[in-house]
Amino acid sequence: PVPVWRVVATLHGAPDGDTVGGLAAACLMQQPTMTKLLDRMVADGLVGRRRTGRQTRIALTPAGERLA
Repeated sequence: PVPVWRVVATLHGAPDGDTVGGLAAACLMQQPTMTKLLDRMVADGLVGRRRTGRQTRIALTPAGERLA
């Protein structure tokens, strides 16, 4: 789906990943919608969440990199 492709394309080549808010802005989506999409992508093994201080960073998994 197009929203998944947008997230994968945005995160591809970003070794530190991005925040949920940053991804939502880059992909032209509302933050709650992005969160639900990321939940599905985590369940599919395409992205992972990593807590850094007060922020949660989203990055592609190896499976997500292969899809990119």
